[in-house]
Amino acid sequence: MIVSGKLENVPLLDVLQVLAYSKQTGALFVESPDTSGTIIFVKGAIVCGESSSTRLLLAKAAREVEPQSRRAFRRVQAMACLTEILSLRKGTFRFSKHETPQSELAGVDLRPFYASTPIPTAELLLVLATMVDKKDDAPPQDGPAVHDRAHVRYTPTLIEAQISMGSSSLSGYLTNLSVGGAYFRGDALPEVDRVGALRFELRGEGTVSTEARVAWARAESTAGERGVGLAFDSIPESEKKKIRAYLDHLRELASEMETTL
Repeated sequence: MIVSGKLENVPLLDVLQVLAYSKQTGALFVESPDTSGTIIFVKGAIVCGESSSTRLLLAKAAREVEPQSRRAFRRVQAMACLTEILSLRKGTFRFSKHETPQSELAGVDLRPFYASTPIPTAELLLVLATMVDKKDDAPPQDGPAVHDRAHVRYTPTLIEAQISMGSSSLSGYLTNLSVGGAYFRGDALPEVDRVGALRFELRGEGTVSTEARVAWARAESTAGERGVGLAFDSIPESEKKKIRAYLDHLRELASEMETTL
């Protein structure tokens, strides 16, 4: 049951991705012996969050008058909250669905937040994952599906991946996925028309290994979505089965959530 449960049994990252995938509006409550937190969603996008150590940041973000500054500070605040609650390994979570967006959180008026552009959940999770990777090196379009290609791709996902091309290896994340291809984002990107060996791990299905061709590239945009589109031109059937099973599981969780709520 994804609507509520124990963090020991269901990774919070999975919960966040399913809420975004199924475009839920409501509040996700997280409780542990050490801290508590709440994340507010509207149609799968994160509006804001609050946790034991970030409540003052929420109030400060709400006081920002200029829309662009308010959005920037709200993004920082939401990332701080996510960083705190995603580090939890014990505790409980519960999602409460709302018919209309929540207007208040921890005594803070949220209505000014709705005037600015929503923050895509996958975008925040990707930034957080990148920050964790960089820290460790030191001493997951809005909507569940994109239909402009042969295979429907599902987003948001946030799957760590590696592309090997000759003697070089590039690390990054897949932020959407289908049996026919994926969108790869990373600090370093391969060139268009290059072909390499792609490997990534799917929870519950194991490692997927396939040849991937760089079909197109997206330069830095206003949304910061810099990456490349990968085409799986000759993916083995065994690897297709793993991807299908993973996506089917994601759809089942989203459907279960809709039925339960």
